[in-house]
Order: sequence, then C-alpha cells, then structure tokens
Amino acid sequence: MQAAGTATRPGIVWVQYLRGIAALLVVVHHARNDHQWLYNPLSGLDFGAAGVDIFFVISGFIMFTAARDEPVQEFFKRRIIRIVPLYWAATAVMAVNDWADGNLTFAALAKSLFFVPYANPNANGAIWPILVPGWTLNFEMFFYFLFGLSLVLRRPVWSLTLVICGLAALGLSVTPDDPILKTYTSALMLEFLAGVWLGVAYTRFDFSRFAILLPIGFAILLSSDWLAWVRAFEIMLPSVMIVAGALGLEQRGVGRHFNMLKLIGDASYSIYIFHTIMIAVVVRLYQYVPLTGFMQFIGLFVIVMLVSTIGGLIIHHLVERPVTRALSNRFSRRNMDKSAAPA
Repeated sequence: MQAAGTATRPGIVWVQYLRGIAALLVVVHHARNDHQWLYNPLSGLDFGAAGVDIFFVISGFIMFTAARDEPVQEFFKRRIIRIVPLYWAATAVMAVNDWADGNLTFAALAKSLFFVPYANPNANGAIWPILVPGWTLNFEMFFYFLFGLSLVLRRPVWSLTLVICGLAALGLSVTPDDPILKTYTSALMLEFLAGVWLGVAYTRFDFSRFAILLPIGFAILLSSDWLAWVRAFEIMLPSVMIVAGALGLEQRGVGRHFNMLKLIGDASYSIYIFHTIMIAVVVRLYQYVPLTGFMQFIGLFVIVMLVSTIGGLIIHHLVERPVTRALSNRFSRRNMDKSAAPA
C-alpha cells in the first residue's frame, strides 16, 4: 500500500515511525483472532484495525507533500513499481493455497490481482481479495487513480475534495450493495482526503504545537473498544490526530533516533502484505504445542508478533528493495534510451 510502500521525503522520520506502528497494530489485530483450541482473552478488542486508518491518512499526506508536482506518467509508474510486485507475489502464495484446497477460481484470481473489489465466497461474502490485506490496496489504487486525474487538472486539492466528498455522500445516502460501488463510495476515502489537507497545512503552518495530539489520539483509539462512539470519532478522528501529532514532534525535532522503529517503518509494507500468511503458518504449527490458558495465548501472541516483524524485515531487504530498485532502474534506462533516440 502506498502508505507503506512509497518513500517519504528526507527528514519526515516520524511518518516512517507511524508506518511501523500502524503495521504492528494490524498484526496485533490479526494475532488476537479466535481459534477453537485457543484461550483468547483479547478476541473482542478491535483497536488494532485502526492501523489501516492511520495508513490511509499517511497516504494522503504523502501524496500531497511528495507527489503533487510529479508528471502523471511518473506518478503512476512509481506507485505501480512499489505496490504491485510484492502484492502479486503474496497473492500467488495464497492462490496456491486456495488451489490446493479447491477454493480458487480464475475470476477471483484476476479480480484480486487487478484490484477489483468483489464479494469473496470463501470469506462469507466479505469484500476481500484472495490475500485479505489486499482490500486496503483496492482503496489505495482508486485513490491513486483520483490523485493522478487531479494532477492532470492541476488542481489536486480542490478536485480531490469535491470528488471524494461527493462519492462519500453518495455512499452514505444510497448505501450500494455492489462491491465496486460500495468500495469507491466508502467514507474511508475521507481519510485519504484528511491526509491531503494535513499535507496542505503542514506546508503552511507551524505544527509543533500539535504534538500533544499524538498521545491524545492514541488514548482515544485504545479506548474505542469500550466507548460506543460513532466510527468517525473513534477511528477516523484519532487517526488524523495521531498523524498531526507525529508531524508536530517532527517539527520539534524530538525522537529522531529510534532506529529499530525506523527499520520497521521501512519494512511496513512487507510486514503488512505478508503477515497473514506468516500468522497462518504459525497458527497451524502452534496448535500442537502443549500449552493451555493464558500462557498458551501469550506464547502464540509473542511468536506471531516476532515472526511477522522479522519475516517482514527479511522480505523487505531481500525481495522488496532489490525488486523495486531493479524495476526503477530498468524504467529509467528505458526512458533515457527513448530520449536519446533520434527523432
């Protein structure tokens, strides 16, 4: 996903920290999933899912601050190179698993690979691709499409505001059942837009006074499981507050040497894309471990977190970075060859 896959401008290290934290929150969310054989005191806690919302806000912020002046062709090329290869690789792993179980169809594979939302019969009709975390990439790719159009219009902020607000209003008033329309008119698109406006504000105002929003945002987020608030206030608002607070700490120059968190942030896309596959392998093996009760759950939780994080770091360094670099260099050479060719 772009929030995890596209590099920030040098110096915005707190955005990279947040990427790592957001990825770990999502891992926590899936690590506490129920299993029949597992004692699970945290199964009802959903706050970890908000890692996705933080990703969406960061994505909008990065689009404005890092890509608003890019040529459209370059914009799409960079996003496809960073997002697609790793996602296709992880989807291929899940497709082999589904094929072995007799649950794979060509239509599901094609829609998953090309970011077309559909109701997955293997997931009780949820709008999930073969690789479950890919549902967020369906939103990301649509946001890239809208942002690319806004670059053509040369009014990225206001054109995005009008289109996204219009789509969200349509979704709230009509509540479509079609998976594609339901995705593209979701109120979640407002989180990207909030990130864009944060980017506008960050280029114009002093954010250092907003640092306090980071702990407040996390406090609201962590309490969301016990407070019956509207989703916009329990998830969306604190996600925006967290990103704004992180930008405030960035401008204050606080905490710029959390090297491990920076490494996790760099690898956040690999962690996010592959963690459900790693969790499935760990769970399949762990059910035979002779533990019960609280120690059983703690053991599984710790192993899942370690395997997902370390595995993501390894994939980032051995697969994601080399592939991204190779494809970027290849396209750069191709562009140079075209520019050097005689008219």
